[in-house]
Amino acid sequence: MYPGTIRALFLVLLGCSAVCAAQNSTKMSANDTPIPRDVPTARLEFDKPIMVSNLTVGSGIAGVISCSDEGNILFLLDMSDPGTDANGHPLGHVSLVAVTPKGELIRYAGQSVPGYQRISTPESYFGANGKVYALVYGEKQTLATEQPKHIQVPLVLVYDDKAMLTDVVPIDPTIDPISIGAFANGDLLVLSEDQFNQRMRLTILDSTGGADRELRLFDSDAMAHQGASASSAKEKLTYSPDTLAHFTEIHPYGQDLLLVPANTSGLPIVEINESGIVRSITPQLPEKSILSRWLDSDDLTWHIYPGKVHGKPQTDTQSGKVSGVASIGSNQIDEINPNDGSVTRTILIPPGGVLPACEHGGDYLFVTSHMHDGLLELVKGTPR
Repeated sequence: MYPGTIRALFLVLLGCSAVCAAQNSTKMSANDTPIPRDVPTARLEFDKPIMVSNLTVGSGIAGVISCSDEGNILFLLDMSDPGTDANGHPLGHVSLVAVTPKGELIRYAGQSVPGYQRISTPESYFGANGKVYALVYGEKQTLATEQPKHIQVPLVLVYDDKAMLTDVVPIDPTIDPISIGAFANGDLLVLSEDQFNQRMRLTILDSTGGADRELRLFDSDAMAHQGASASSAKEKLTYSPDTLAHFTEIHPYGQDLLLVPANTSGLPIVEINESGIVRSITPQLPEKSILSRWLDSDDLTWHIYPGKVHGKPQTDTQSGKVSGVASIGSNQIDEINPNDGSVTRTILIPPGGVLPACEHGGDYLFVTSHMHDGLLELVKGTPR
């Protein structure tokens, strides 16, 4: 089993749970919190759906959805290929793809990496500045005369705007990466866990994968709080430090990066540059809500899809702290002022099974699947 395989599986299952829940939960329910009267609201006017090209029946979204600054929607696709292999087994695999605003499907091939073999499914991916970065594991190829070591090492695969693999960056083997991001100059940010000190480890790597320096979050470190909570229907939830590390996502934000604690509430979103913290702001989410999804955007407003904890959370048998949650989507998107965390506008989402992906050029992009065949559609919604 590849290092981090359980982690990737957990994220895939969580992502599928969130997708399925969101597709069936856009209608207002008795538990939805009323929108404050002083917050402007808008409704979405949808264009005609665009069918995503080059998909096969039975394909489906897996993992976390994010977007590049060009508006391309990135996600893992559980792709069902027609036919069977030589042994009669059905074909199919999970791979990293992007869907353009025109509905075109882009595939990022990761099975053939020069100098490496047995490449894993991406565990983290990031798109910005015309490039896409994927965190994978692979074995170094050995000569025919050498004894194979079968040691998996973390790698970052770098793709250009044509989805061509342009670089392979090995990560320092002393780092056990959870997620990755990239600054405009190409330097990588790797988020990992310092288990000894129970804090996040943020390492900046140069283009060769060597550790350049580390950043400290101090009081803005979600793991250091040891008391992160989220309201469910019955109780407050306290997350384990390990869970917080794995829930923290890295997103592009202009020339900087954001650390976003997904599936939590009451924790700050931290903006960082290569020198350290720029600011740390806690979004003022609706009562009993969690930050279910972060919506990437090409503007500087924060776009958040709030949700609620769904079902009984998984808890660690030793500490009793939450080790995993499933979330159910809401009927709205909240636009947040990044300077004070206040809600500046609420976008109401009508029923229909659409899942918000990102905001681009003032419009919101959604993806939705046909329940009977798994094919995907892209829908653009304009706030009115």
